[in-house]
Amino acid sequence: MQTKLILLVKDVKRTWEFYTAVGIKWLAGEDQLTPQSFPLTDCMGLPQLWGSLGGIELIFFRSEDSKSTACDNRTQFVLNLDDESALTEIIADLEAKQFLTREAVERDSARVIIADPDGREIELCLPTPFRL
Repeated sequence: MQTKLILLVKDVKRTWEFYTAVGIKWLAGEDQLTPQSFPLTDCMGLPQLWGSLGGIELIFFRSEDSKSTACDNRTQFVLNLDDESALTEIIADLEAKQFLTREAVERDSARVIIADPDGREIELCLPTPFRL
């Protein structure tokens, strides 16, 4: 069985930059997914991106409908990271690309909660002895 999620986004380029920083593996061919290649279009004319994050395939479609993206932003992800250095690297990359500030990050000893450009929460978890 495969899990695929379709996510609506307002800005495909910004989504590509954010999820690249989080560590997505682009499936459409990273050489095709450069800032100069936007917008990417399929036969329906919808810009889109495909990637795999934590074993789940994510398919991003641009939506001009703010009601659609507002509804979609209730989607949440939890990513289990290997160690604290992976977490530190992701946060530093997102800060460098101006996706978040230290004040915008909710953090405790085992997790950090951030939001993607469309407001979806992503919880980055550190290893614990009680991993589910």
